[in-house]
Amino acid sequence: MSSGRSEKSSSGGWSGVVSMDASGAAGVEDAGAASPAFGVPAPGAFGGFGAPAEDIVIWLLQLARPQWPTRATSLQTRDVPREKNLNDLYVQFSSQDHPASSKRDQIATLGEIVNPADGDLERSIYAAASVSIYEDAMAVVLSQALEIENEMGWWADVEASRWDTLYYFVSMLPVRLLRAVDTIFTTLRDNGIPLSEAVKNPGSVLSLLQNTVGPSALRGALYPRASKRLSLPASPLTLSRAECAAHRRELEALRDERAELLGLLARMRTSFNPQAPMPFIESIKAAFVLEKAPSRPNQQGRARAMSLAPPTLSSTLRKLALVILPAHQSAHADSISDLKRPHTLVRVWPELLLAPPLVWAGFHYAAGLRVGLRDAVDTIKGFWSNYVVAPAKEILDTVRTGGDDRIRIVSPEALKADMESLQRMAEALARDKLSYTPEQLAQLGAQVRAGDLGPVLRVYEEELKTPVKSALGGSLVRALLIQVQKTKVDLDVAMNGIDKLLRSQELTFAFVGVAPSLAILYGVGGWLLRVWNGGRGGGRYGGLKRRADAFVAARRVERLLLQSPEAELSALTQGLLLLSLNQLRAFGESSLPKGSRIREGFLQDVEDLESTDDGMGRSEKLAVVARLWRSWGNALGWNAMR
Repeated sequence: MSSGRSEKSSSGGWSGVVSMDASGAAGVEDAGAASPAFGVPAPGAFGGFGAPAEDIVIWLLQLARPQWPTRATSLQTRDVPREKNLNDLYVQFSSQDHPASSKRDQIATLGEIVNPADGDLERSIYAAASVSIYEDAMAVVLSQALEIENEMGWWADVEASRWDTLYYFVSMLPVRLLRAVDTIFTTLRDNGIPLSEAVKNPGSVLSLLQNTVGPSALRGALYPRASKRLSLPASPLTLSRAECAAHRRELEALRDERAELLGLLARMRTSFNPQAPMPFIESIKAAFVLEKAPSRPNQQGRARAMSLAPPTLSSTLRKLALVILPAHQSAHADSISDLKRPHTLVRVWPELLLAPPLVWAGFHYAAGLRVGLRDAVDTIKGFWSNYVVAPAKEILDTVRTGGDDRIRIVSPEALKADMESLQRMAEALARDKLSYTPEQLAQLGAQVRAGDLGPVLRVYEEELKTPVKSALGGSLVRALLIQVQKTKVDLDVAMNGIDKLLRSQELTFAFVGVAPSLAILYGVGGWLLRVWNGGRGGGRYGGLKRRADAFVAARRVERLLLQSPEAELSALTQGLLLLSLNQLRAFGESSLPKGSRIREGFLQDVEDLESTDDGMGRSEKLAVVARLWRSWGNALGWNAMR
């Protein structure tokens, strides 16, 4: 970037502002920088790559500042009111706060007010007016190129999407039918066939159309820009896509013309001489005359009136402001009118056609829709509370308490009671039948707790030798009941083990239970986020469309730098670079969050690409482009677009 961007004052003017003293002499309120000397800049100024138009204009305005006379040679003979008017006129031409239309009006009367031979101030006014018309020309061409780029993007999007092509075909059906009907009526009128006769005998009309117009001409009326190389039986969708491609190619050629003109204008900065701006203005005029733009009748009259007198600086400026630039703008409007996207009403009529049935259905089925909406809301609430919130609370409770407050399959107290009952039953049997001592009973209790019922089983085996006698008067039933109690204890131990296993994996089961709900939430939330971010203008970083446009601009900058030679760029390449860098800067300033690091870093990279320093050559610019991809490719989603 040139240092000119910092020269702008808070009010929108420039640091060198003309002032008047009490004696009427003109002076300069310098904001800290001396006025640069007049002269033609070196050819290397602003580098070999397109500097932004704002920097070029600021730099030229710095050259256009007057070389003021000293106080010792104060202009006492000047008229103070006229001097003030000249001062205001110079400030108006030097400020970017004034619209281009007001500057054009001032240029129209410049020759009647100012004579460039009068003095430094008058010459500086003409120099500032020359820079103003140059700025106006650059802005006009740049805005036209951006408009063409926008239309190209629309046709390219329709061409690339099958659904968009289908919708385009449906929306254009009325227009195509009107073209076909107009072709048929024109054919009938040219052949002198009345409409009533054509209605009575449609067969003759069909044969007439086949013999005179032909299928290809009828297809040309329906698809005027579709490629003639397509075969006749091509489907309507194929013809619609071919028509979109034809629009895009014609717009691309027109865009290249504007970019080449923009590059030519950018090159002219080196020919500006504030003391003799006539060659500079003539070169601007020649660049637009090469366009061979047709003029409107009133503009042609102005041009003839101006051409009667020999060209002067004021007349050339006036011709540029009042004839050439308006003629160029009108010619551009005429050339792009047939290449623009269809009218808004043509694009939205299918949606408007569906609106009345939808409104009628909404009123007719209002009660059912309310019930369905209520059920949907209840379903969402139930899903959220029962399958998301409740499992999440259970997970938190398990983590907090360890699961000790939950109901168990077998409580530790019940297992302990059954074990103690089994131990007492075994000790009582051993005391009564085997006459165990207290020491033996204590050892038997330890064996029972370990699951060993050997002594009890031996008693059971002895009792089975006389089962009837033992059942009636022995200890057979008692031994059987001890084994039943042992089975109960074994079952309690097994259930307790299962309970411990389940409790050890309680968090796992809880997460497995809530996982489907979280997966549904993730999918729906991701879809909603993509819908939000994929908006045409809204969403993160301007939306998918704005990020894709910036991606295309960055890719084109890299492609142009790779294909460009080390020497001076062609006018077309320089114009395309200016256009792409303007798009990148507009994206960074409008779509990235203000005050964020990503916005600051992105604009710094764009500023490096716009840099006009001698050290920023082609290889350095390519390194900046590589840094642009590396730094912002993931954040802006560019890596996924490659």
